[in-house]
Amino acid sequence: MVGTFYKVRYKGPGGNQVEESGFLTQDEAIDRLTNTYKAKKASPANRARSERIEKCGQMRLREYTALWRAGQRHLAAASLSHLDSLLQHHVFPALATRRMSAFDHNVVDGFIRTMERNGVGLAAQSNAYDKLKSILLDAVRSGTPGGDRRWQGSESGLCSGQSPRQPSRHGTCNGTIGDPPAR
Repeated sequence: MVGTFYKVRYKGPGGNQVEESGFLTQDEAIDRLTNTYKAKKASPANRARSERIEKCGQMRLREYTALWRAGQRHLAAASLSHLDSLLQHHVFPALATRRMSAFDHNVVDGFIRTMERNGVGLAAQSNAYDKLKSILLDAVRSGTPGGDRRWQGSESGLCSGQSPRQPSRHGTCNGTIGDPPAR
């Protein structure tokens, strides 16, 4: 077979698709892809992200929240006081010792159900949920929960602008964190 060459396609460093051709055998093409993959995995950015995921994924919610709270410089003193109160009275008693890599929609749903069972008012449920959502979304954006996307849907399963007992205002978040359970 004269003139038959193998092509390989992969994502380049900038995220663009790269195509290379001219490989005489399939083994040469596979070797090229393997070398490209190894070089990409060894890059400093991927190593730093992997280290951050491993470090933060093993953190407890209380530890991660302390880091997250330090970054909330835009909050006024009264807002920080309200945040601390929500964390101490609602979020930490239920979730403080849970590892960040162990969160999923079932954990958050269980948190909401526990608040309901304990007779927490709807406003406090909504506020506590919103703060937990903010913390978890920050963790997802930084790649923390195991580096995967276990929360599906908009913004990794947490519907923006949605409280525990409010239906989705956007109509796109069916069955994700924040939707009331079907009864």
